[in-house]
Amino acid sequence: MLEPTGTRDHARALNGIARCAQCGDALLKIGPYYSCLKSAYSLERNCSLQPVNGEKLIRLVVERLIKRVINDQTTSQLVTAIQDEFRDRSQRVQENLDRTEAAIMDLNDMREQGIHPAEQGDVAYSEVIDRVEEIEQQSLGLSYEARLFRKEIDTYNFITDEARIKDNAQDPSTYLEGATPEDTRDLLNLFVQSVDVGNDEIVINYTNQVPRQARSDQNNVDWLPLP
Repeated sequence: MLEPTGTRDHARALNGIARCAQCGDALLKIGPYYSCLKSAYSLERNCSLQPVNGEKLIRLVVERLIKRVINDQTTSQLVTAIQDEFRDRSQRVQENLDRTEAAIMDLNDMREQGIHPAEQGDVAYSEVIDRVEEIEQQSLGLSYEARLFRKEIDTYNFITDEARIKDNAQDPSTYLEGATPEDTRDLLNLFVQSVDVGNDEIVINYTNQVPRQARSDQNNVDWLPLP
């Protein structure tokens, strides 16, 4: 789950979510900044939005999201919502992993059965080596698939871990240090519909997955000043 900090780019999780508050167009991440295409590339420069630092933006959104949805009243509901969201997918991946591991065991048995006569001296190794190598190649391919399945399950377990979620409630900034960009993307997709970015403030529009008790009087929306 963990990766070198230098390889992380959590800000890209806002692609398709961040919008220009001036003209409504999707924002494009250009280097470390999110910019409006009408401002960055249009000859007419008919949008006045200034580029905004992607790292600052993602931290503002994620920390506000976590503070909003995680508290004593909503933690259990939040955990349940996240676990429900990923339970079916995690179960399907686990089933695929179980089938793959069973197939690897079958191949190992076939390999032993194929090489046993040669070990006993009943046949020459040259007569069985081709089949044994074919089985070993199949086993290697399945082992690679199994590693991918395990990694995916680890990702689901990380996202849905109740203790980690509660820890984030104490210090929201720890989320981005422990999560991958894919984790951040999944979190935003579950709870954030869009982020409208202006020159002085952003507006976070939440999905209906946000626990009802955590919704404000502003119709599930947050206005935040840009630092």
